[in-house]
This record gives sequence, C-alpha cells and structure tokens, in this order.
Amino acid sequence: MPDDAGDRDGAERGRWLLAQLLNWHRREGKSFWWRYFYLGEELTDAGRRDESDALGELIFERSWRDPAPNTKSTIYRFRFPPQEHRIRVGGQPHDPVTGRAAGTVFEVGEDYIDLRRGSGGPAPAPTSLVPHDFVRPTPKPESLQRLARWVLEHGIDGPGEYRAGRDLLMRRALRAGRRDGQALRGDEAAQDAARRLVLVLDESYLAIQGPPGSGKSTVGARMIVDLVAAGKRVGVTANSHKVIGELLEKTANVAQERGVQIAIGQRPGRDGLTYGEAIHLGHNAAAHDGLDDGTLNVVGGTAWLWARDDMVRSVDVLFIDEAGQMSLADAVAASSCATNLVLLGDPQQLDQPLQGTHPPGAERSALAHLLDGEPVMPDHLGLFLDGTWRLHPRICAYTSEVFYSGRLRPHPGRELLAVAGNPPLDGAGIRFIPVAHDGHSSESPEEAAAIAAAVRQLLAQGAEWTDAQGSSRPLTQDDILIITPYNAQVAELAEALPGFRIGTVDKFQGQEAPVSVYSMATSSAADAPRGMEFLYSRNRLNVATSRARCVAAVVASPHILRARCRTPRQMRLANALARLVECATT
Repeated sequence: MPDDAGDRDGAERGRWLLAQLLNWHRREGKSFWWRYFYLGEELTDAGRRDESDALGELIFERSWRDPAPNTKSTIYRFRFPPQEHRIRVGGQPHDPVTGRAAGTVFEVGEDYIDLRRGSGGPAPAPTSLVPHDFVRPTPKPESLQRLARWVLEHGIDGPGEYRAGRDLLMRRALRAGRRDGQALRGDEAAQDAARRLVLVLDESYLAIQGPPGSGKSTVGARMIVDLVAAGKRVGVTANSHKVIGELLEKTANVAQERGVQIAIGQRPGRDGLTYGEAIHLGHNAAAHDGLDDGTLNVVGGTAWLWARDDMVRSVDVLFIDEAGQMSLADAVAASSCATNLVLLGDPQQLDQPLQGTHPPGAERSALAHLLDGEPVMPDHLGLFLDGTWRLHPRICAYTSEVFYSGRLRPHPGRELLAVAGNPPLDGAGIRFIPVAHDGHSSESPEEAAAIAAAVRQLLAQGAEWTDAQGSSRPLTQDDILIITPYNAQVAELAEALPGFRIGTVDKFQGQEAPVSVYSMATSSAADAPRGMEFLYSRNRLNVATSRARCVAAVVASPHILRARCRTPRQMRLANALARLVECATT
C-alpha cells in the first residue's frame, strides 16, 4: 500500500481506514479514563467548577422521599454556582472523595442537581461530581474485527458478506439499479428519489443529507413504511434512544395514515421506551427472534444491539438517524446486521462527540466521511434535500450561502412568515445586536439584560405571528427560543427571563420557533474558555440561527468580530460570523 494517502486507490483507502477503526473504541476509552482520573484526583472543588464537564462547589440544600410509587428512595438536592458541565438526567456521576456513584441524577437545573439514592447506605455528601458515563463498547469492536478478518481473506471490494459496510468505507457509488451511479433522475425531487432508491438498493447504502427544516425525518419514515409494505425488515439506530424513538413514532404515524400494518419493537435504554407504543424488547434475543419469526418488522436499538454477532443479516435495511453525529466506527460496526444501509443526517449541524485522538479519517462521523470536506452530499453517493419548510427566505439565503454552497432554497409560502411587533426582533431575517462587555468567558449579565429587554419589547403590545398559510395569531413567549453555547449563560438568561425556552445549542437541535436569539456570552476570542473552535463553531452557529422560522438574532460583544486568526481554519470560523453581520438587517 502506498505511504502517501493521495496515491491510494479506493480499496486501499478503505483497507487503511478499517485498520485504524479497529482500535477506535480503545482510544476513546483511554481518553475517557485519563479525563476521569484528572477530574477526580488532580483538581480541587474550585478547579472542577472551571472545567467544562464536572460540577464543583456543591452545597446540600434539602432532601425528600421519592414520590414514585413502590419505592423507598430519597431525593437529595444540591445547589451549585453557574458553571459548565455535562452531567445529565439518568447518569450516575461519581463523588471524587469516595470514587463511587453519588446517586442517580433525577433532575438538573441551571443551579441545582437532584440525586436519587436507595434506602441503604449513608446519604450522599458530594462537594463535587465527576461524570462517569463510560459504557463498555462490546460488541462493537468485535464486529469490526469480524469484518477485518473477512477482508483479510476475501478482500475489501466486490460481492460477499458485509458489502454495504465495505462500500461505506471505500465511499463507493451507490448501487440501486442504475449504471451511472447517480441518485437523481433528471428533475426528480430528492424526496421522491429516496423512496424509489431504497426499494432497489443492491447491497449498498444511500446517504441523505437533510439541512434544517428539510423534512429529513418525514422522508425517513415514509421510506421505512414503503419497505414494510414491500415485506422488508427494517432496523433503526442512532446515538440516543430518544432520536430512535422519535423516528419510530413518526414511522408509526405515517403507517397509520397509509393503512399499512406495522409491528414496531424497541430495545429500551435505562429510562425505558422513548416511543411508548413500541413493543418492549426486554433482552437482545427478543429483537432477533421477533424479526426472525415475523412478529416484528421494524426494530429500534442502538449500535450495541445491531453490532451483535447474532444480529448479522437480521434486517434488510438499517436506518442510521443523525448519522452526522454517529462515528464511522459505530456505523460500520452496526452495518453487519443489514443487507443495505440508509444514513440520515447533516454534518453541517452538530458533530459527533469525541474524546480521543484518532488517525486522519478515523475521527469522522459516518456522513462526514462521505462528504469528505464538502458542504453538500456528492450526487453519486446520495441525496441532498435542497428545500426547507422552516426558514424565511432571508434566513435561508444566509444559511444556504455559508453552510450549503448556495443549494438550499425555501419552499413556497415561506416568504409569508412574519413577526409583527416592536423592534429589534420584529419583521423577518437576520439580526445582529452588539452588547459591550469585557472579561467574560462563559456568562454575560449584559447580554442577558439586553435580550430580556428586546424580548419584552417585542411582546409588550400584542405581537403577532403569521405562518406560511398567511394565518396570524398572537406571538407568545413559547414562540421564542433563547440559545447559548454555555450552561453558565443559561442560568443568567433564566434569571432574566423566567419561564422562557432557554438552553444550549445541543438542547434545541431539531426544534424550531418563529424567533431565535443566540447569546454568545464571551467577550472576545481571547476570553473563549474552549478556544475559537467551540465559540465560533460553524456547526453551532448553523444550528442556533436555523432554529428560527422568521427572525434569527445573534447577541454578542463587538470584540467577537475582531478575532486574531492564526490559521486558515480560524479565518473560516470567523468568516461565518462576519458574514452573518453583513446579512443582518434592522
């Protein structure tokens, strides 16, 4: 194999990449444990407060009996000062003093956390919490090893087992009854092409990139129902049970509308089913048995289910939702369960969570691997859903130019979207609201105050929202999303605007509202606690501004626009924000 990657052909690139993926999970695990022991053993409570994932300086407030029936558990509430963290409901963070779980997270607020503990043992008394969300990757590494052994014996290209996964590694053009490898026929709409192609995939994959508001999930649900109507078995996977459940629910609704009989099973997570009407699969064998005997024709589960050796070839098509957030390693590991793959997602929105450092190419998500640095899906590999049902033309113009090479367009009727009220959040389009402040890293009371004033001014005298059908109704606080990169700023905003929809970018992906306001909170690039890569992230800016149907406002310090860029990558990050300011109107 040539040493220079540029001299390798598709098969050689695929083999090299598969070799790097074999240790992907080990590298991720090693990075997790390094971070865990650093947070737990090398920092003080104050030091943990300054980190982006742990919680520090907790103070016990009160406790009460768990209100759930048939339980003897107790809930313990702890307060903490505003700070960044990644501790989530359902997790079991560790107390660094004891090195053990302090309890199960029952609820998390802007400045408090509730821990549930059973009746046995002493009450928890942590002053810090360190996330302990490591899950053993088995059977995913073993699935990759099975594939590697097959490739060693038979080669990576050509007919045989695991062909869809092998094609994915090599970025092979899709096979679906067409010799030219192009997904679209003439003026065919991408949504129609998706439904046609999925029925004729030939041990291949179909990648579908869905920008904001393009109806990606609806297209996926219709494709699944088409397959079920044709007698096919379908798997659904994603990084989270919540995402899986949402696609299963949408699929069930489409099946009901069309009168198609469907039997959906879901392998639940720790918190139970995320689609409540699914058949509860209490163990992995139930998924295999249900698909095998025909009592189930659609099953949802994470890659841990689909990578099992007893699930090989268990479904005709595996749908990978939010494939822009699933690692290529996990996607290939799960692919062994299916004859064909469908990848749904958008790498231009939130990227996959990574902890480890990986060889070039192995660090990518499944869809980012296919795009290979391009902003939109190549025609020979899949489809780009080029119409948005969400964005007003003025927002779409910015989003399309900066993130999608000018190929995204608004569907008819989006020009009717309008907010009638007091400026600066009225009308339609992009807004930039500069707010002067200095020395802030992840929280800005000045921005919170400015946003509160703008929102109250908008709603003060009976603002109205007009939808794409031209119908108007009163605009309420529920029609406004207030977004920020940092949990600390969430707390500032929640204090200034209690009862409003406020959260980080990650919380609001997939949601929409007539108005969105993005508070950047950091005073300057030099103050950014996680550097330019996080604060100026193109993915986060895309998600934050494209939640808005009509008015997308960015509130930031003017110093943010005077970043000192030292690399072409940093220039590209800063340019996306600079272009937003150029597109902004008053």
